[in-house]
Amino acid sequence: MQYIDTYELARSGATVRGEAPLVQFARLAEGLPSQADAHAEWTVTGEKDMHGRYFLHTWVRANPVLECQRCMQPFTWQMEAGSRMQVVKSEADLDVEGDHDVDDEDFLERIVGSARLDVRELIEDEIILGLPYVPKHDVCPTLPAPLAEDEPAPDSGKPSPFAVLSQLKKN
Repeated sequence: MQYIDTYELARSGATVRGEAPLVQFARLAEGLPSQADAHAEWTVTGEKDMHGRYFLHTWVRANPVLECQRCMQPFTWQMEAGSRMQVVKSEADLDVEGDHDVDDEDFLERIVGSARLDVRELIEDEIILGLPYVPKHDVCPTLPAPLAEDEPAPDSGKPSPFAVLSQLKKN
């Protein structure tokens, strides 16, 4: 485990980097296919603005193995995510300045500062939040290819029931 002092990191503007296999992230790996070769790399950078407020910038790149919800086969999903969080002193400060709607463009994530913040938990949260709600291949390799749209339908000799409807529409 790697711990950081969020106040010192923000005050100094320092950066912490790391890399780890995804099997080490227990909450993430729970309910997912085997993460044998999957890994993540990340950075956490501190910032102090001109108003004296502290921030953490997180960035993570990972390749978790997910299960496609169309074909139910595992696939590797490439992700890259980042966020900016304000470091506050107490839980009461998390809701200061009113409640913002999560969809609000001005919404700023807040985190309670700590002299001993577990970086891996912070990164694991970023990965979990970056996962798709319904993971799926762009094109599933095990499903049959879609029928070509330009192929004519087989002619059975019977008129289409929709042909009658099209005639009614003209009248």
